[in-house]
Parts: sequence; structure tokens; C-alpha cells
Amino acid sequence: MLKQDWSWRTAHFILQVPRLTDYSPDVSYFAYHMCTQLNFEELVELSESGNSPQPHNSIEDDYIEGSTRIILWKVVERLIDSKTFDQLHLSTPFHVGYALHEDGQTTVLRILNWPNVIQALAQHQTSDHS
Repeated sequence: MLKQDWSWRTAHFILQVPRLTDYSPDVSYFAYHMCTQLNFEELVELSESGNSPQPHNSIEDDYIEGSTRIILWKVVERLIDSKTFDQLHLSTPFHVGYALHEDGQTTVLRILNWPNVIQALAQHQTSDHS
């Protein structure tokens, strides 16, 4: 869904629905949170010029925000593929995501270190029969 030329239009919706919230929507409560403000003059100029593609309706994302969400998603996927998170002591479960200051909501892109419930249940049942 996020690999199409038009994906920027629906990136916010695709990455947030369905919404699973077993965490605080405020990223400052996460152990490895980093709040960084990045300013890209080129994006400011593009936004102010009115030359970027515009959403068709109020449900669609702004071109710049939607494209930024896709870039963040790709970065997270690359970090996971390169096993970057293996160097950290992760909580169970460990959420990887982002928050844009405009919407104030944390978007969890991936959950790592998810406990294997089936394996734990099987071990529990085995110990019950011993």
C-alpha cells in the first residue's frame, strides 16, 4: 500500500488503522525516545509555494506529511532488517514508531520482542503434566 506513487495521500491512515494502543500516546514515556526537530528549508519552500500535489479531500494526507511518514516507515524497516535494535536491551514488547508534532499521536510501526504466546503456553502445559 505504501509503495505506490500516490501513497503519500493515505500514509497517515494506512499506518494508523487499526489503532492498537497499549502504550501512552506521548513518546516521552518510552525508554529510548528522542524528540528532535528537523527543519528542511526545501520542504518549507515547497509547502509555501503551493506547487506540491494537493490532497483530493480532507481525509487524504498533505503531500509533504504523507511522504515524510513513508520515509520514516522505510527507515524503521531498514533498521529492523539490519538488526540495529539487537544491540539494545528491549522491553517486552518493544514498540518502534514516531510522532509528528501536528497530530500529537504516536504511530507504532512495528512491535519487536513480542513474547511467543504459543510457545509459552506449550511450556506451561508441559510443566503441568510433569
